[in-house]
Amino acid sequence: MANAGNARQGLIKKTLRELKKIGYKDFIEEINSRNYIKTRKGWCIFLKKPGSRYSCEIYGSRPEICRRYPEEALQTAGQERIHSTNTWRKSMNKTKKIEKMLDILKKERSKTMLGEMSKNYSPYQILIAAILSARSRDEVTYPLCEKLFKKYPTAESLSKANPKEVNLLIRRIGFHNQKSRYIIGAAKKIIENSGKIPAATEELIKLPGVGRKVAGCVMVYAHKKDAIPVDTHVHKIANRTGLVSTKTPLKTETELIKITPKKYWQLVNELFVWHGKTICGPRPLCYNCSIMGLCSYRHKTLKS
Repeated sequence: MANAGNARQGLIKKTLRELKKIGYKDFIEEINSRNYIKTRKGWCIFLKKPGSRYSCEIYGSRPEICRRYPEEALQTAGQERIHSTNTWRKSMNKTKKIEKMLDILKKERSKTMLGEMSKNYSPYQILIAAILSARSRDEVTYPLCEKLFKKYPTAESLSKANPKEVNLLIRRIGFHNQKSRYIIGAAKKIIENSGKIPAATEELIKLPGVGRKVAGCVMVYAHKKDAIPVDTHVHKIANRTGLVSTKTPLKTETELIKITPKKYWQLVNELFVWHGKTICGPRPLCYNCSIMGLCSYRHKTLKS
């Protein structure tokens, strides 16, 4: 729907006829001798939110301006056209852009696995969960972590575990042979460090199975410290939306650090991962995306 927010949609006679023909009444208001769709609290009356996602009630018969959105939109009351979104995106400060995106996403988010675990799990457990989650789906990792921590609730107990038993416990997860060695090795290193989980990226990446992404997750979710962990979802969304133009997660992290105010760092992974899992997947659901108007992706999916 063209600007789900405050834009008023200028209506041509063909659209009026189509909407009246399918039974819609009392949806028009006249401003300066022109017809516009009514709004409710600044939002188009045809914009519905049955669950957590917005949808257009008249999508098949929507006005022409909606069909062209976001390449063209009308300012309030339809008196002027704003720049095409391509020009607008280029001129928009990237810092302001990511601030806007994160402010929108944080209003609708549900928590990721690590986001949920950060409430009740120890730093040791978050570290182990982050190692196990690499190249694995949260839906698989979370229940396996619960089983693992029931048997090995502390770093000390895991450090003394039988590798075959650990491997058997996590066998449903990707790369379980390697990861079982990693988590036991990490537990041993923690014990050598007096049971403390390092709180600096440079120290965390010395642990078995810990790269920059896992280290960043431990910083954010275990220690509540500022970092921008970049996984495939963060890398993909940052590039699709035009925030960065990078080839590797490391470069993406570097560029995001440059443009993101520090107060937002702890939100980036949480919000972009959830958005990547629910909306911005391999075939993105752009028609349900709350930040589509801020996105530079050329191959938008505008129909379900």
